[in-house]
Amino acid sequence: MRKLLIFATIAVGSALAAPAMATEALPRELAARLDKAPAEYSWSAAAERRHMIMEETMRQQRYGRGYGPPRGYGPPRGYGYGPRPGWGPPPPRYYAPPPPPGWW
Repeated sequence: MRKLLIFATIAVGSALAAPAMATEALPRELAARLDKAPAEYSWSAAAERRHMIMEETMRQQRYGRGYGPPRGYGPPRGYGYGPRPGWGPPPPRYYAPPPPPGWW
C-alpha cells in the first residue's frame, strides 16, 4: 500500500509540473542572424573512431578485404578436399605451337 501511495504521489506531481517549453518567440532579426551564423559540429575522437570502423566494415562487406573480387564463403584456395592447384591436365592451347628448329 505504501508503494502505491508513493507511486500515486509521483504521478500526480509529474502531471501537475509545468512542462519545459519555450513560450517566447525569438525576434525575427535574431532568428535570421542565427540562421546565417556558421555552425560547427565536433565529436569526440572515440566517436570518430567508431564511425571509421563502421565505414571500413561496410566497405569490407561490399568489396572484400583486399584487392580483386570477393572470395565468398569457404576455405581459401588450396585448403580442404579436392585437387590442388597445378595438378591435372594442362590447360588447352589456343595457339599453334612454334615450328621445330630447321623446318625450312
